[in-house]
Amino acid sequence: MAHLVVMLVSSAGRKFKLATLFRREQVVSLGRHSGASINIIEITGNEETPGALLLLLSRTHAILTVKDGHLLIQDKNTLNGTYVNNQKILPNEWKTINNDDVITLGGCVFVVR
Repeated sequence: MAHLVVMLVSSAGRKFKLATLFRREQVVSLGRHSGASINIIEITGNEETPGALLLLLSRTHAILTVKDGHLLIQDKNTLNGTYVNNQKILPNEWKTINNDDVITLGGCVFVVR
């Protein structure tokens, strides 16, 4: 299974092995909430940096799951949206993501590798 690689924040290059996350949970959450599977505040390494980035993110911004062997993402009806390859996905609808797809949540950018 793929990795989710951080591209644009202070810890660019950090990898999240999705297979490991999915062994613990059926749904992987991304956001600034302390309970998120991928916590954006932890990625930045500081609750205050970068402040503007955090303002663009919801507590639970998006979720990932696997269905029939496909990786899917869903925006959780956020103010600033979730983008896959620069295209905004509709809130609460599942979008298939593939290797090399770029996922943007607020000012945080990930790539699937």
